[in-house]
Amino acid sequence: GLRYEYTRVAYNSKEVLYNANDELDAINPVSGSSDYGYLLPQLNLRYALSDKTILRGAATYSYARPNFEDIIPAQEANIRDRSATIGNPDLQPVSAINLDLFAEHYMENLGLLSGGVYFKQLDNFIYARRFLGVYPLNSPQPIATDLLYTRSENGDRANLLGLEVGVQKQLDFLPGHFKKLAVYLNYTLTSSEASFQRTDNGPLETVRLPGQAAHVGNLSLGYNGDRFTMRVAANLNGSYLTEIGQDAANDIYVNRRIQLDVTAGYRLNDKLRLFTEFINLTNQPFELYSGTADQLIQREFYLWWTRAGVKFNLN
Repeated sequence: GLRYEYTRVAYNSKEVLYNANDELDAINPVSGSSDYGYLLPQLNLRYALSDKTILRGAATYSYARPNFEDIIPAQEANIRDRSATIGNPDLQPVSAINLDLFAEHYMENLGLLSGGVYFKQLDNFIYARRFLGVYPLNSPQPIATDLLYTRSENGDRANLLGLEVGVQKQLDFLPGHFKKLAVYLNYTLTSSEASFQRTDNGPLETVRLPGQAAHVGNLSLGYNGDRFTMRVAANLNGSYLTEIGQDAANDIYVNRRIQLDVTAGYRLNDKLRLFTEFINLTNQPFELYSGTADQLIQREFYLWWTRAGVKFNLN
């Protein structure tokens, strides 16, 4: 296949400026636009080794647009907290070359075994950069210094190599009601390497791709009865780099977490069904660390939450 996409973005925004007393000083209009076009080829192959085993391969070229709020060139600062955010109108889309090879084997009673490898090469990947600057930024007469700015920027190039496996199996070999149990498992292992400039004129450095965890997985045990269904699921999200600082010791990471969730439902009849969910039963915190995992800088607890309701089928 072959596809062409053209994008034009125009914006009208406001730049909010404060004085040295952290009082509103001025609101200045800001406007601008950008445009880009991409020719996107793709090749997809499917080969059946047997009635139950299929190989799939793909080679594609794709891109991802920046978030709109990241390209608006406005500054907003909290002078008392010495922090600020700024847009980046020069932010470019991320382009990617993608190679995928996967296999699927269908087992009896809705069982599925799948696995594969993938490779991605990203150009102009986007990351959040933290740096010190004056306020307003680049002003000849700043009213504050040493504010910690956060701005989205383009990196140079990133490579990802990954392995993905998945299993879905009804445990129909068990006796009695246990044969209605089913196991679901998927796991992704990704190795990534991204090069970027930590400062405007600095040398290229290499880190893990921001936002990409090395380990991601889900394991769940489900019960699929005639009326009652239930699933207990454990979700693993590995640690990942979220913001790049002025040096490696100030890089910000989201810590690894494992979350346990439970969902259940009961069918009263063909029209009505009761359901409930219990999320984060293990009360896993959201943690950030700086540089190394023993340097925690933020920990947030959200406890567990639940919801219940009734679903009505109109058909």
